[in-house]
Amino acid sequence: MTILGIETSCDETSASTVKKENQKIKLVSNVIASSLSLHAKTAGIIPEIAAREQIKYIIPVIKESLKDTKISDIDAIAVTYGPGLMGSLFIGVETAKVLSFPVPGGSSRRGAATTIMTPPTVFSKLTGKTNGTRLKAILRR
Repeated sequence: MTILGIETSCDETSASTVKKENQKIKLVSNVIASSLSLHAKTAGIIPEIAAREQIKYIIPVIKESLKDTKISDIDAIAVTYGPGLMGSLFIGVETAKVLSFPVPGGSSRRGAATTIMTPPTVFSKLTGKTNGTRLKAILRR
């Protein structure tokens, strides 16, 4: 089993790939992009700046993390959904959801309720495999 992990709970953007082989877990990749230098100017993390930087970094970080892994080998996507900065968590969770399954249309109230109440790690379990076609298309950009 191979899992892509996404972490965006604060000011860093990271993605890791882990693989389970013969009852052992192997770290295949671990990529981190930090916006610490931007926050150093203000002597603290500004949530809006952190989220904006994560929007820039999330896809390149995931691409780099998957450099040595076939996309078709990804069995699940794990993502941090709390605690953390709301905007930062949103970037990671929404990216994981888009990469995990087709996003259906529907009522905004029902969609919001489902999004808020369903832990993101459940999405890959519900769909079985990640949506490899969508993952390839997004990461090709």
